[in-house]
Amino acid sequence: QSISKQWYQRRVRGIWNYDNNSLDLTKEFQEEAFSVALHPSGLYVLVGFSDKLRLMNILIDDIQPFKEFTIRGCRECQFSNGGHLFAAVHGNVIQLYATYTFENVGNLKGHNGKVRSIIWSQDDSKIISCGVDGAVYEWSVYTSKREGESVLKTCSYTCAAVSPDGSTTFAVGSDKTLKEISDSQIQKEVPAADSVLTQVAISRSGRMLFVGTAQGSIRAMKFPLTVPGDWVEHHCHASSITKMRISYDDSYLFSVGEDACLYTFKIMDKEGRGLKAKDITYAEEILISKSDLQEKDTAMKELKARVSELNMENEYQLRLKDMNHHEKTKELTEKFIQEMESLKTKNQVLKTDKDKEEAKHEEERQELFEKHHQELQDLESANNQKLMAEY
Repeated sequence: QSISKQWYQRRVRGIWNYDNNSLDLTKEFQEEAFSVALHPSGLYVLVGFSDKLRLMNILIDDIQPFKEFTIRGCRECQFSNGGHLFAAVHGNVIQLYATYTFENVGNLKGHNGKVRSIIWSQDDSKIISCGVDGAVYEWSVYTSKREGESVLKTCSYTCAAVSPDGSTTFAVGSDKTLKEISDSQIQKEVPAADSVLTQVAISRSGRMLFVGTAQGSIRAMKFPLTVPGDWVEHHCHASSITKMRISYDDSYLFSVGEDACLYTFKIMDKEGRGLKAKDITYAEEILISKSDLQEKDTAMKELKARVSELNMENEYQLRLKDMNHHEKTKELTEKFIQEMESLKTKNQVLKTDKDKEEAKHEEERQELFEKHHQELQDLESANNQKLMAEY
């Protein structure tokens, strides 16, 4: 996921995700910050504080310094495009450092006043600088020597940009013009119509050029430049624009101003269509400190142990419940068996009593039947004797 980082409001450092316009991380520092540069990997940030220049790790939930450089009040710093070097302004000297060994590999001396802007060429072989002394210098990174210069004492430069091939420099300053410089000569001067230009940015494709003004507006210049200039102006900031940058894929333009606002612009063509985005795969990896990792590992082990204890406890409770259930089932089974045996015995007794009663009744019935039969015979015999006596 592409992430934009921008320092804002002096002591607060913010990390922004410009794909979804969300603030991912903030960090408050005690010292005042003057400049910031993000490493191409997105894992490190260079911040110039009032006392020192600090190289810091961008962690999952924090920003932690891990190397300090004795450069006070650094107002301009930039990582190379490859990220292996960075340049930092110390007064009127530009110091070059190796990012991973922290070695001071070069010092670019030549400016007579404060350096206001530094920019790396795309192949990291050159650095373009400009300052309040009216000088625009082209430096060789390998030899730390000046290879080109354009000095105009009447102009205090504030920003410079370099074409993708490194052959042309664009600079703006206090004289209200946009200058195109090549071979140490000013080839074109585009008047800014009574507006002081404070910032200039060129796309990596070399086909788009933007400038910012002291009034807070951004101008999309017709490119290649023409004299007089032609541009489309966009009003946004309430005061002077202090920085402008274009995203790596030339899809977004970012600007900040003295009004403490950060603007993100989607770059469109004349027909309002977005530029075709390059196929860029963003890294998913993030940094985490060893202490945080150890704490998380310890917490994870404790949680795993707790889960194991809970599982054992649950299994023990389940075994107890099973045992209790088994005992209750056994007791109920034995109880029911005893009741069934008792009922069977009672039923057998009742059946025996029933049989006895039936035999008794049958015997009594037989006796009554025989008695009645004898009485009947006796009556018939008596009647027959009476009849015979009478007749």
